[in-house]
Amino acid sequence: MRVFKEAEVYAPDAYNEYLANILRRYSKVLRRQKEQGEFQKFSEKELEVVATMLTMARVEFYERFAESDESSEWICDIFVKIVEALAKAK
Repeated sequence: MRVFKEAEVYAPDAYNEYLANILRRYSKVLRRQKEQGEFQKFSEKELEVVATMLTMARVEFYERFAESDESSEWICDIFVKIVEALAKAK
């Protein structure tokens, strides 16, 4: 995660390309889930925002909680709860 965070400053082109790739893949998964009945409340454009939010939240959760905690499993559980709640929003 440190490399990811520092790349934004020290290797911005590589960082932007890497992040764009992650967001493309994340958005694709969310669109596929929408086709299967989840994320119905979100438009295609909004799914890109959800992908960005979830990607950056994962980085920040790790930075804030996982590095200082002996077990980061609880963070993963909370992240899954958030994604499930968004997917089922009516």
